[in-house]
Amino acid sequence: MVVSAPARTGRRIAQIVGVTAAASLAYDLKDCHNLLEAQVKVRGLIRFARTIGTGLVIIPDYWLHSRFGVDSSSADYKKSRSELHLRSAKRLLALCQTNGGIFNKAGQQAASYYSIPKEYTETLSVLQDKAPFQPFEYMEVVLKESLGERWKDMFASFDHEPIGAASLAQVHKAITQDGREVAVKMQYPGLQQQVERDLMAMTWLNKLFKNSTGIDLSWMLQEFKECLSKELDFLHEGENAERVAEMFKSIPEVAIPKIHWDLSSSQLLTMQFMHGCKVTDVSKLDEMQLDKKRIGVLLSEIVADMVFIHGFVHSDLHPGNLLVRPMPGAPQGTPQVVLLDHGLYRELDPALRVQYCTLWKSLLKRDDKLLHDVADQWGVGGYARYLPLIFTQRNLGSTAALGQRMTSDERKELNRHLSQLTGETVHYFFEHLPRDVLFILRTTLMLRPVHILLQVDSRVQFLVYADYAFKGLYVNSHIGYGYYLELLSFKLRLWLLEKGGFLLKLLKFLGAIS
Repeated sequence: MVVSAPARTGRRIAQIVGVTAAASLAYDLKDCHNLLEAQVKVRGLIRFARTIGTGLVIIPDYWLHSRFGVDSSSADYKKSRSELHLRSAKRLLALCQTNGGIFNKAGQQAASYYSIPKEYTETLSVLQDKAPFQPFEYMEVVLKESLGERWKDMFASFDHEPIGAASLAQVHKAITQDGREVAVKMQYPGLQQQVERDLMAMTWLNKLFKNSTGIDLSWMLQEFKECLSKELDFLHEGENAERVAEMFKSIPEVAIPKIHWDLSSSQLLTMQFMHGCKVTDVSKLDEMQLDKKRIGVLLSEIVADMVFIHGFVHSDLHPGNLLVRPMPGAPQGTPQVVLLDHGLYRELDPALRVQYCTLWKSLLKRDDKLLHDVADQWGVGGYARYLPLIFTQRNLGSTAALGQRMTSDERKELNRHLSQLTGETVHYFFEHLPRDVLFILRTTLMLRPVHILLQVDSRVQFLVYADYAFKGLYVNSHIGYGYYLELLSFKLRLWLLEKGGFLLKLLKFLGAIS
């Protein structure tokens, strides 16, 4: 078997890294006070060595490609460069899957950014925040540290078998002494120290990655560190849950688990146990005779309320964090969506929240000037025409009714504009869009497969977003007659847009609406 030059070089470097790590480990272990501390240090050094080793395999591959690869002026350069990115992406994927823990979370986050080559985003998108179950004897130390040696006296029963596990914690079901069903989320022992070592390894990997590939993820890594510091404090998660419960208190079809503060700490969170099925379990939804279209509308309303009204958005709305159940006390078939995992939310910049509402107003009114104003504020004025396509999959002047495809002439015009784009211009566009906008786009795209599975068409989401965008423009504003007149005009526009853009254009031409 012929071994490539990058692989031979990488193996030699990995051997050096391994020897250095072993020497460092021997020195480090002499200061350990217990077995858990020693295990954390051993795992940390192994993960560190594996991370640096992966980076040192990637470096020579990029160096050899730039030195002896296809000339950049060649027609085959793009293909060759893509293959190089794909090889490196697969190495990073293997690293994340082997190391697990926060490496999975970091890989997931990297996959959601459009400013890095698609070979990386597509390859890393398969990562899931899952972890193998840890034995209860290993996890019990968290209960003792948080609730005391007599923690068993606080529960009538406590299931030793976890019901779920992710990179930071695993969850057990229990019953309190007064008969309340609860879910107990326990952080892995020694995780804080392990995270510190993993972040150090990621920082070094990013330096190696930047020097060899020219792709700098320092901003993403800094954002990741800030998010982790919040997620590791479970009291912060409890506060988020109560804040969101207050946000949705007027919408009974949305439920948030109640926090039991007397049984919680920074490393342990006890909350109300919520029964229900995953939002993607269509057979179970049918068995419970729940209205799937209403579920789809509810999901859109949840995101719209967070984005347009409150500017406080759940960072991980994947199906595992969305349960559905029959709403207690409601007519049969009425669904209730349960929101789980409140460890991380994104607080949108207040000015950007208003700008995003204004963007949707421009899309609804087909107001090209208003659209360009928002694009200019975001630093992408030259790419304003692509914003409607990104957020609504339509041109600004499309005459098709909601849910229908663009006309052939509209598609031709769109293809003409798209043919003028290069990789550099696409990178510039996504690199200069505000991070909050990219985050909103990521959250929206995360729910699209769920809507498809529930057979809810895209116009439902569009109508909900447009409705909430209008409301969002009047948050904290005085509501007078002008508001109701604009609301009436807005509702008329929505109705006309749903029936077909041609009627809207005709009324606009006749001067019936502005």
